[in-house]
Amino acid sequence: MTRYLYKTLLRIVAVLILTMVVSIDCFGQESDEAMIYCRDGSVYRGMIVSENSKTIRIVTIENDTLSVSQANVKKVKRSGDYLFHSKGKTHDINGFFWAINIGFNAAGMFTGEEIGSEHFELLFGWRFNKQWSVASGIGSEFNFNQIGGFSVQTNFSSFFLYGRYYFTDGRPRLFAYSRLGVGIGQSNETQTLDNAGGIQWQGGGGVHFASRKRARFIISLGYYMQKTNGTQFFLDGFGNEVKVDFDILITRPILKLGIEFG
Repeated sequence: MTRYLYKTLLRIVAVLILTMVVSIDCFGQESDEAMIYCRDGSVYRGMIVSENSKTIRIVTIENDTLSVSQANVKKVKRSGDYLFHSKGKTHDINGFFWAINIGFNAAGMFTGEEIGSEHFELLFGWRFNKQWSVASGIGSEFNFNQIGGFSVQTNFSSFFLYGRYYFTDGRPRLFAYSRLGVGIGQSNETQTLDNAGGIQWQGGGGVHFASRKRARFIISLGYYMQKTNGTQFFLDGFGNEVKVDFDILITRPILKLGIEFG
C-alpha cells in the first residue's frame, strides 16, 4: 500500500512538473511572437523559436517554419511593444510618442454666419499600455463668434494635459480622449482686439489607423469649450468707431486630423 501510494505521488509530481514546464514554455513562446520585416520587402509574422547572429527561426501563423538570414532582416517588432495586424501593419502599445493635430469647425458654411474655428495642437506623450496614453500639449485656437450682429475674433495660445483610452485592438482602433488646460488670450497687431484667456476643455472620440511605418493617421471628432472675455473695435458704415465688450463661453464641435509618431 505504501509503495503504491509512493508511486502515485511520484506520478502526480511528474505530471505537475511537466505541466509547469509546458506552461512556462508556452508563455515564453507567446512573449516571442514577432513581426519580421525583410530588406527584400517580405514580412513574416509568427513565433520566434531560435535566434542567433546569423539567422532567426520563426514558426509563422500559417504553421510554416522558416529560417531568415539576419543579413536580410531590416527590423523586428515584438509582441510586448506592438499589436500585430495583417499586411505587416502594427499599433504601438507603449513608449514615447508625439503627434500633430489640425482641427476646424465650419458651422458658418451651413448657417451663413461668420462662425468657425481653426485649431492646431502638438502633443508629447507616453503610452502606458495598450489602453491608456497621456500627454502634455501646446496649441493655438482661432475662433469667429457672432455677438450682437458683429463678428468677434478670439485668439488663444493653449497649454493642456491630454488623456486617451482605447476601446478596441483592431487595425482601426476606436478611442475616447479628453484634454483640460488654459487658453491664453492674444491681441492682434492692430490693437483692435484684446481678449483674455481662461479655462478650456475638449473631449470626444476618434479612430487610430495601423501602419507599417512609424507614422499613423488619426481622425477624431470632439467638443471644444473656452471661457473668455475682452473688447473688439469696429468701424460702422459711417466711419464711426464701435466698441464691443464680450464675456462668452465658446462651445462648438471640432473635427481633427492628425499624424502620430513613435
